[in-house]
Amino acid sequence: MVALRFVDEENFAQVIELTVAEKDKQFVASNLRSLADCWLYRENGDVFPYAIYADDKVVGFALIDVDDEESCYMIWRLMIDQHQQGKGYGKSAVLALIEHAKKLGSYQTIRADFVKGNQRMEGLLLSLGFTKFGQDDREIFMRRTL
Repeated sequence: MVALRFVDEENFAQVIELTVAEKDKQFVASNLRSLADCWLYRENGDVFPYAIYADDKVVGFALIDVDDEESCYMIWRLMIDQHQQGKGYGKSAVLALIEHAKKLGSYQTIRADFVKGNQRMEGLLLSLGFTKFGQDDREIFMRRTL
């Protein structure tokens, strides 16, 4: 079981320190880059960074976008620290993000795009009821109803 907490001055340094294994760096931007993206899009008020906690320890990071053009919520980034993988935190985090999106209540769909070749992310999303609905030359697009 995990908890989502908004990234703030209390936990941002811990979030920045999280890393993925070298072989996984091709699949997800660094958390520093993700937080920079949040700053760039801050005036839109639609991008929300969350630290993923297991007990009181930061184990991962998620970035959510409220996409008004697509009328959905989007898991823009999701990562679990390389030393915390294989413990079910990724699945618990996606379930927590789904529940969070349901509470927001504006839209009935959540989507996630991921880099082709990221088989763990694809398998995780499929196991949670996401279906493929498109792709481009770099990413696969998946969604599910809330």
